[in-house]
Amino acid sequence: TIQWVISGKVVAGALDIGTFMEIPEESRQAMLVLAQSDKVARHIALVRADLKPEMIEAIKTILIEMDKTPEGQEVLKKFEKTAKFDNFPPESSIERMRELYELVQNR
Repeated sequence: TIQWVISGKVVAGALDIGTFMEIPEESRQAMLVLAQSDKVARHIALVRADLKPEMIEAIKTILIEMDKTPEGQEVLKKFEKTAKFDNFPPESSIERMRELYELVQNR
């Protein structure tokens, strides 16, 4: 999509911020950002409900700390170019996700 915008084949397109930032600065400067969506979680990590709490904490710690080592960064990069895992957002953030979901569903 973005290559079509750059080449003039189409007048507008949409992409994620990560891909946009990979575009050379000169090409980004030739475009106008019309709108930017709210930042929302792209992936969530799930575990079985009967998993021991200490195992859950160990998994959570590994995921949250992965971006701090070269090995972890390599794994994250291979996982859809993920930069890092965060703690699950607070309820207020989840509420915003619900609002966005409803907005999309009602269109």
